[in-house]
Amino acid sequence: MDPSPVRRLISSGSVQVGGFAPGQVVASRYRIIGLLGRGGMGEVYRADDLTLGQPVALKFLPKALADDPVRRERLLAEVRIARQLSHPNLCRVYDVGELDGRCFLTMEFIDGEDLASLLTRIGSVHGAKALDLARQLCAGLAAAHDRGVLHRDLKPANVMIDGRGRVRITDFGVAVAASDEAAAEPSGTPAYMAPEQFAGLGASVRSDVYALGLVLYELYTGRQVFTAATLPELRGQKGTLVPPAPSEISRDIDPAVERVIMRCIDRDPQQRPPSARQVAAALPGGDELAAALAAGETPSPEMVAAAGPTEGLRPWAAWVCILTVVAAIGATMWLGPKTRLSMRIPLEKPPEVLAERARTILAAAGHAIEPAFTAYGFVVDTSYYRYVQASDQSPSRFHRLPDGLVAFWYRRSPSPIDAKPEFGSFSIQPGNPPLTTRGEALVYLDGVGRLIYLEAVPERRADPTDPPPGPEWSRLFSDAGLDINDWLPARPLWAPKQYADSRASWTPSVPDAHGAPIRIEAAAHHGRAVEWWRVDPWDDPAGSRNRPAGQTSRMLILTAVVLTLLVGALWLGRRNLRMGRGDRRGAERLASAVFGAVMLLWALGTAHAPTAGELLRLLAALAAASFTSAMVWLAYVAIEPFARRRWPHALISWNRVLAGRLRDPVVGRDVLIGWTFGLAVGALQLAVPLLQEWIGGPGLEPDYQDLTALLGGRGVAASMTWLALDSLSSGFGLFLLFLLVRLAVRRDWAAGLVLTCVTVVVSLPEGPLVAALSGVFTVAFVLLLLRLGLVSALASLIASALVAALPVTPNLSAWYAGAGLTGIGLALAVAALAFHTSLGGRPIFGRALLDD
Repeated sequence: MDPSPVRRLISSGSVQVGGFAPGQVVASRYRIIGLLGRGGMGEVYRADDLTLGQPVALKFLPKALADDPVRRERLLAEVRIARQLSHPNLCRVYDVGELDGRCFLTMEFIDGEDLASLLTRIGSVHGAKALDLARQLCAGLAAAHDRGVLHRDLKPANVMIDGRGRVRITDFGVAVAASDEAAAEPSGTPAYMAPEQFAGLGASVRSDVYALGLVLYELYTGRQVFTAATLPELRGQKGTLVPPAPSEISRDIDPAVERVIMRCIDRDPQQRPPSARQVAAALPGGDELAAALAAGETPSPEMVAAAGPTEGLRPWAAWVCILTVVAAIGATMWLGPKTRLSMRIPLEKPPEVLAERARTILAAAGHAIEPAFTAYGFVVDTSYYRYVQASDQSPSRFHRLPDGLVAFWYRRSPSPIDAKPEFGSFSIQPGNPPLTTRGEALVYLDGVGRLIYLEAVPERRADPTDPPPGPEWSRLFSDAGLDINDWLPARPLWAPKQYADSRASWTPSVPDAHGAPIRIEAAAHHGRAVEWWRVDPWDDPAGSRNRPAGQTSRMLILTAVVLTLLVGALWLGRRNLRMGRGDRRGAERLASAVFGAVMLLWALGTAHAPTAGELLRLLAALAAASFTSAMVWLAYVAIEPFARRRWPHALISWNRVLAGRLRDPVVGRDVLIGWTFGLAVGALQLAVPLLQEWIGGPGLEPDYQDLTALLGGRGVAASMTWLALDSLSSGFGLFLLFLLVRLAVRRDWAAGLVLTCVTVVVSLPEGPLVAALSGVFTVAFVLLLLRLGLVSALASLIASALVAALPVTPNLSAWYAGAGLTGIGLALAVAALAFHTSLGGRPIFGRALLDD
């Protein structure tokens, strides 16, 4: 009885007898057990490898073809190609040999059944078993494609299923390297060849995907798609016939599986999934996000949110983050008194006490009126930094700081003040509006309560019959902590801001210990002081005590960057809107949050007055909130579609946050890692001045945090709101700049390099160390953004800003310690909440520890 055609590569059932007798030893190594099957490419025998003691399969060329050089080369090519492949779902080929002029190859023995025989026996496969077989098929074919190998003859007869249900793709006899396909002869089983192969266009990955779709079709339905009796008829069917949907044959098929199969067997190669890996991703339970990307599609925000992992951090990793957070907070408390301005300047009195001190000084100077409106705050005299930077390049140039470097200002008026609205500032400021109303006064004090500056608007009309008393300059000197006897009268140099009928000036009788040319300028009207000012050598003659430091080149670069971001956002946003792209719902939610934050800043302003000016400031706040939220909306619409297409994993946790999934373990993971990184960066930034001094470079100016936090609970709330808003804007600005550069240079690493260079150049005026660290932080931000995502990157910016915003101090007796403790509490609370969320309900110490 002749052996049947090869339908099973190997089987554990009965073994037929072929050209070699059972028990015969071949090539002094392989003992024949029996014939497994015979086909056009040869005979396959089951044998035992006597050297290694394991079963193998031997594939011989038929005797009639033993001398055919083409068939011989095919067999050798199969060995060369198959030996490149190693995957659990591919049949392994071991070696090639020769016996009496007949070539043979040795390959893995699989004790099982081929898929064609299985389907003939049981009809079809459904449910979890079919899905498992489909995934294994995709994995094996993808492994071959990853090695640049096209199978070209994928069909159920070449798919083995072993006794454990594991799939093996076999018979790479007509397989070729993808790079050699153009020169290879057309080959394959016609019923499983793609339409383009019939048109002479050759095989490709997509033609293998087509064959994969036909195999999956048979797997789920038990029927072949094409059953033509002749080759011309088959060619016609493949060119015109639309196969019936698998659900028309089998009602139990999952609609998602059906969609995948119908895409695979589409006549147009461009409409098929571009890879077997993408087919696997599109199957139920697969990575739909990867499937969409591989298909060249832009995944929806909902798809991005649903993609990716569902588990957060392992307990040990979460504990590492928590311990790092605690260490960063400890380092911040230790470094603060050494580098932070508010802790190096004596701030002995809280703002309420300083305000009362200012009122006492004004009353003693003859301005004792009942104010209807008051406002106060803290300010840094940044002109001192410019003065030192221009005159001293030593490492210790900022060791000795003047007490008035951080000044408390107090302003009062007998009537509500109508300040002019300024963009970004919605409260009364020392110079907005200028002092013009009778009885208005402005006082600057240092942190101890000593007078630095006094200005008061005099009476417009004075009684000429009442001779004015002489101004009590000695009292103001005493309020400044000075003795007038230690000062010599001098010629006044600066004109007072208010009208005065007398002026005076003094210089110290004994020069300052450092020889600094300080002086006192004063003016009076009708015997009352209207101006008194301790003029330090760094004071601006224009009277500006709060002009920000910076260099022209740096400002030009920053201006160019901002304009680039604006133009880029407009261009990309307009393009995305015209093409119907963009997560408008997410953009609206983000813009609404930004609008609310800006309005909260207005509500938390230092003072409000029931005047028309307050209405204007409200309108200005509404305008600023509208503009800021509109810009954030535009930036988000510009960034999000491109990020969703190129870096969708960067938006997984972000889209989950927008969807309200705040307790998602992945969200907790990203927040915890970003928060930890940000606190560590903030602590390192505090150490930068010490590092600069250690390497012998020019001393860096002390870090001065947002002084609004020194104004109590409302100030802390305003400071936190501002830092969150600023971090959000900075984060999206960096992301947008990275995207614009990425579109220009076409590589992520190149875009990161350009962005790093920009931050380094911008930071160069502060010194090479600061510039280098800025570059390192930029690289870390980009890596954090691309590896973990937007949530983690934004969390890092907010955390580092938190360290810079609040006066964290180990001196718990300080009046501002509460603000610092609020910051510590917030940092620990966010870390603890993210820690708990990231575990997703798992034991905080891990099961192994609990089970001991």
